[in-house]
Amino acid sequence: MISISISGGLSGLLFWILSANIFPPEEVGLASAIISSMGLISLLSLFGFDIVLIRILPAATQNNERETLISTCFTISLIVSIIFSIIFILGIQIWSPGLSILQTNHYFSALFVLFCLFQTIAMLQLQGVFIGLRKSEYGLYQSVFSFGRIITVLILTFLGTLGIVLSYCFDLITGVCLGLYFLVHKFELPISPKINKKVITEISHFSFGNYIARIFEFLPTYILPIIIVNLVSARDTAFFFIVWTAMSITLIFPKSVFTSLLIEGAHDRKSIKINLWKSLALVGIILFGIIIGVFFVGETILSFFGREYGTNGIELLKILVVAAIPYSVNYLFISLYRIKKEVQPIILTFFGISSITIFGSLILIPTSGIIGIGYAWMSGNVIVLILSGFYNCHKWNSLLSGIPHIENE
Repeated sequence: MISISISGGLSGLLFWILSANIFPPEEVGLASAIISSMGLISLLSLFGFDIVLIRILPAATQNNERETLISTCFTISLIVSIIFSIIFILGIQIWSPGLSILQTNHYFSALFVLFCLFQTIAMLQLQGVFIGLRKSEYGLYQSVFSFGRIITVLILTFLGTLGIVLSYCFDLITGVCLGLYFLVHKFELPISPKINKKVITEISHFSFGNYIARIFEFLPTYILPIIIVNLVSARDTAFFFIVWTAMSITLIFPKSVFTSLLIEGAHDRKSIKINLWKSLALVGIILFGIIIGVFFVGETILSFFGREYGTNGIELLKILVVAAIPYSVNYLFISLYRIKKEVQPIILTFFGISSITIFGSLILIPTSGIIGIGYAWMSGNVIVLILSGFYNCHKWNSLLSGIPHIENE
């Protein structure tokens, strides 16, 4: 999973560096808002089925059971994706007039619906099917194809914003096709459109809580570019999107460290506290190095995207990387909750961070610009961390000792 995240993050970083140097900020900003809209619709269309597939696929011993489960999840998500994407386009003048091109250009409209479908399937494959089948290496093979968009964007330069979106979606199309090939020929799972009522009944109680938690976790990532393109400009959306992408890559490290070490500790209760302090120490060292690097050479790094990105994005990046400290501690609590299978505090944590970030941004953007998002993100993480600290301080030992023991297989 870590290798997939790093591979996808690296290809995305190279893609946006190239795009930012080829296209003007206005076109980069508009494309990033469109791509964020696709991500939001795909996220809403998943219904937590990726988590369902991870939990239930390993227990399905017969291929027909696996095929029915996967086909049902795919079919429902695709239908919902079509409905949501069409509703989004029809109501674009209400919730995002800055993206009116999706409504006025029918070619763009059709592609938007199509790409939402492919993104939904890609998320189900990468985050659900191959992990559930315990063959996550096939997800890595898919992510390698994402480097193809770096070449595609050079070819489609003449299309402007559409060229960026088409290039970005190149890996979605090739990756999904490759994933379907693996399912049919490697796993003998011929996926077909179907909805099995028995499957829906069995999985409904698994998906809802994780679905809500996942929405709040990624809501700022997908909705903030849409807010900026409407409240400020496509140009400022580009500056924000590049900085947020850089910050998101930074967060891969604490997420991976906490998840890996704490799950390892779940196999041995006695090592939980040891692994916890190891996690905190390692994450602290990583973040300290990143923060020092950003404050000293951050503007130079952002200038790889173009001089304007360095000038207009450095102050926001400084705030976001410092905010990575409280976010990482919040994610430590989330990792503990996940191992204990407590969904409600996970939902509340992500809800607190996302709601304060989004509403704070709406208040601060008109007066502070995109830097206001940094203050809102920082405030959301600090406030939630303080509340989590009060919630857990009196039961810290029980929070750790209550983690279930997992037998080694």
